[in-house]
Parts: sequence; C-alpha cells; structure tokens
Amino acid sequence: MDKFKYKASNSQGQIIEGVYEASSLEDVRAMLREKQFFPLEIIKHEENITNKDIVIFSKINLKVVYIFCEQFGAILRSGVPMTRGLDMMVTQCENKHLKKILADVSQNIRSGMSMSDAFKLHHKRFPAIFISMIEAGEASGTLDHSFKRMGVMFKKDSKQKAKIRGAMMYPAVLAVVCVVVVWYLLKEVVPTFKGMFEGAGQALPGPTKALMNMSDFVQGYSGLIIAVIAIIGVMFWALLRTDNGRLGFDKFKTKIPMVGKLYAKILAARFTRTLSTLFASGVSLTDSMDITANSMINKYVEDRLRSATSKIKQGVPLSDTITESTVFPIMVSQMIRVGEESGTLDDLLTKVSEYYEEESETAIGQLMSLMEPAIIVVLGGIVMFVVISIMLPMFQMGNLM
Repeated sequence: MDKFKYKASNSQGQIIEGVYEASSLEDVRAMLREKQFFPLEIIKHEENITNKDIVIFSKINLKVVYIFCEQFGAILRSGVPMTRGLDMMVTQCENKHLKKILADVSQNIRSGMSMSDAFKLHHKRFPAIFISMIEAGEASGTLDHSFKRMGVMFKKDSKQKAKIRGAMMYPAVLAVVCVVVVWYLLKEVVPTFKGMFEGAGQALPGPTKALMNMSDFVQGYSGLIIAVIAIIGVMFWALLRTDNGRLGFDKFKTKIPMVGKLYAKILAARFTRTLSTLFASGVSLTDSMDITANSMINKYVEDRLRSATSKIKQGVPLSDTITESTVFPIMVSQMIRVGEESGTLDDLLTKVSEYYEEESETAIGQLMSLMEPAIIVVLGGIVMFVVISIMLPMFQMGNLM
C-alpha cells in the first residue's frame, strides 16, 4: 500500500486536498468518484520531515493516551461530530507529539479516510489495542464506548505501572547508596589505616586482612573493575536485544521465588483486562488473543499466548489453552471455563482482572515491605564489617600498651 496526495474539487467548486493510502492511482480515483469529487491532481506522497519527526519518537506516554481517550469519548457521547471533536482536542492538547498526530488524523479523515486507517499511519506511537478498538467501534457504531473503555483500561494500566515504579524506587536508591558507600570506604577510608596497622608490627586479625586485601584490589584495579562492569552491562543489554535472550530473561522473571508469583498476578491482570475489553467491544476471540499477546510486557508470555491462539483456531477451548500455557494462576483458566459454560466470558474476565489488580497492589506492598529492611540489613552488615575490621587491630594495640 502506498500513500497518494490528491487535489480535487467538490460540487460547490471548493478545492480539497488530502492524503489517501491505496494500492494504485486508480483506487484513489475510484474513492474520489465515490465521494463525487473531481480529481485535479494525484501524485505519490513522500513523507516530509514533519511526518518523520512524528514516527521516530517512542510511544506516547500512557497517561497522555488515556486522558485523550476519556476526553474524546466524552466529546463523541455529547454528539459533537468526529472531525470537530478532533479539532477541539488539537486545540487543547498539551503534548506536542500527540497534537501533531491528531492534526494529521483530522486532515486524513476529511480527505476520506476512516479514523482507524488514519491512526494506523501512527500505530507505532500507541498501544497495540488502540487501533483494534477503534476498528471495532467503527464496525459496531459505538466508537464513543470504545474510547470510554480504552480510557478506563489505559488509566488502570498507567496507575499500576506508576505504583510499581514508585515501589521500586526506594530499594533502588538504597542499593545505589550501598554500592557508593562500600566503594568510598574501600578506596578512601581503609587506606588511611593501612600504614598505622603495618607500623604496629602485630599480626592483623582475619577480617582486617580480608578488608585490606579488598581495599588493595580496589585501589589497584578500580579502572578494570569499572570496565568489566560496563562490559557486562553492555553484553547484557545486547543479549536482551535478541529474541532468544529476551525470551530467556522474561521466562526467568516468571520463575524467581516470591517475585515470580507477584509477576504472574500482574500479567494475569493485564491479560484478563485487555481480553475482556476487546471481547466486550465485539472483536473476535482469536483477534482479541493476538492483540492481547502484542500488548503483554513479557516475551515468554507473549509466545505462550500465540501458541494458545493457534490451538483456539483448531477448536480447542480458551480455558484449556490457558491451562496448558502455565503462565497464569490456575484461577484464571477456571474462571474462563465458567464464563465459557455460562456465556458470560467478558463479565467474568472483567471480574478476574479487578481481583488480580487488587492482589497485585497488595503483593507489591508486601514485597516492598520485605525488601526495604533486607537491603538496610545488608547495607548495615557491610558497614559493620568494615568498622569491626578497623577496630579490632586498635583494640589489640590498646591491650599491648
């Protein structure tokens, strides 16, 4: 599919310009004739710098997306026409990247594109579910409800990510402080006592010898230590960029003691929330599973869901495929089986997602309450070892005197 830029006139003689995605020039002419426009010029469209500028940035912040979905859904429900609603959003949008995208989408809709096709030109900037929900809303005539559902879902997702980041911040800061303190002690503090201990002519205690050896190593090979750490970090980053490396690491995250169970609850909440939203919007089960797999934050779970989708296409019930995937708590497949038997799959998926969202919040709080004192104990133990190693020779010297 190529993009074509066209210029045409309508029945009132007004000049209309736009960009249309089609397989050939003839398809563009057919579209214009269908709209009773007279084509004046049709050329193949080359993306300009502005459009490239829109594409090269990363995804738009999820908080910005859910605010847009909530506001635009409310505008549509109030009866405002789509293009006018988009113009209103462009006027009040504070995010410059989303502002450019909405302006481009509005222009393309006026030129004959559907909203889903117009947003597809910027699909890399939005969550995987975004375009599919718009398509489902257009097909069912409930576009306002689609944006409302997306607003609710993206808002919950954004809040959950913010809570996880906030919960991890304190342990991460403590870990960094621990490394900096130990490095400073070994490189600056311990060497000041070395000459005094060696001049005493007494045999040093075992802990003091170990501390002095560590200090000598840091003093003599500090550049090498930093280089090795940097190389390991780069190698790990490069490994995660490969499919097998990312797959292995994501699988490892699901198997970590304590953390793995919490991670499974977070993934279960994301899976059931996304699937219920799509299914309730009229998207087919197999398409919903494909989109849900794309939206998962774990490559291993994504692959397991794609395998489950293949089995669903062969006639295997969803509950059986989820049980075989072994990536979610058993309650998920059991509730899905009840929903399949009762015909209320979307409602039960919503209830399961709400349950696991609450469970995830509780588990995150419990995990952080255990991690914080554990890191403090480790940091305190290291500092205590350094202090005792320095004080032991001083006590010996005091006894001799």
